[in-house]
Amino acid sequence: MLIRRDGTKLLDDNVLVALTLMIAASKPSEKEAMIKVLLNLMS
Repeated sequence: MLIRRDGTKLLDDNVLVALTLMIAASKPSEKEAMIKVLLNLMS
């Protein structure tokens, strides 16, 4: 899911850290929506 067919990374490690921190810092009521949006963007 995070690696393209040619073997390169879809997202840089720094981007993954930033997204993880953004989700962790979000309001509990917004977490599920943010996770769904990010999963949609990565697919």
